[in-house]
Amino acid sequence: LTEDPAFKPHILEPLEVHGIDAFEPGQLVVKARIKTVPLKQWVVGRELRKRIARAFAERGIELARPFVTLRAERD
Repeated sequence: LTEDPAFKPHILEPLEVHGIDAFEPGQLVVKARIKTVPLKQWVVGRELRKRIARAFAERGIELARPFVTLRAERD
């Protein structure tokens, strides 16, 4: 992402991965930070998440899927 000409001007520092932040049901939370110029954090963040998801898919890593449990009762 830092070498992409479309995003390089918006990124001030390389991505910092701080490590695993939490183990939660169905997910692992990894804390990371990327410094951007003002008002470009959303554009850069969306592209970063898109590229991470693509890299996971290419490696066969499945992301957790949300689920709903519906319970119906009768009187």
